[in-house]
Amino acid sequence: MGKFWKAKKLMYIKLFGVIFIVSFIVGIFIANLSAKQYLNQTGILSEYFIMKYKYMDFSYRKLFWFILKSRLKTVIILWGLGFTIIGVPAVWGYSVWMGFSAGMLLSLSVMRMGFSGVIICFLGLVPQVFIYLPCILIFLNQVYAMSLSQFEGKGFRKSYKRGRSQMIGSYMTLLCIIVMMLIVGIFLESHVNPIIISNLLKNY
Repeated sequence: MGKFWKAKKLMYIKLFGVIFIVSFIVGIFIANLSAKQYLNQTGILSEYFIMKYKYMDFSYRKLFWFILKSRLKTVIILWGLGFTIIGVPAVWGYSVWMGFSAGMLLSLSVMRMGFSGVIICFLGLVPQVFIYLPCILIFLNQVYAMSLSQFEGKGFRKSYKRGRSQMIGSYMTLLCIIVMMLIVGIFLESHVNPIIISNLLKNY
């Protein structure tokens, strides 16, 4: 039980940060190693993608639901795995994937667009990153802690059983809060961020 409640202090965030940074560097290395192959396969940096954003040739509503479906699926799966010991490696894996993807995308953006690619990458995170970042850190921290608590439950100690219902209640509340924050972030990503990117690309 102790691991779960100590997690409120976000004690595992440093671990996620290290995993993310290492994966980010690996992503940059892989992108540079296989630059030509990835540039040909990366649709997000294609001329078609740029023109779509430049002239806002898409539906805000459809984009919102598309992102919501994708994000919500990931959140629910990770949250559910927190009830098992698989939650620990799942959080590690997700942190690796985020770091690796960020490193790849940044490198490919620079290769295709130069310094403008860096600007597009960073502005592509605004303003939703201010919602997503704390949301991700808190969520992964609690999923990791909840999963670790499963190891404590192996002995079926009385103290563990007494606090189990309270711990699950807090974990359920976490999901509700994260989903609400997620919806706000997705709204910003699908309705506000495209306007920022569109204005930027018109000068590209």
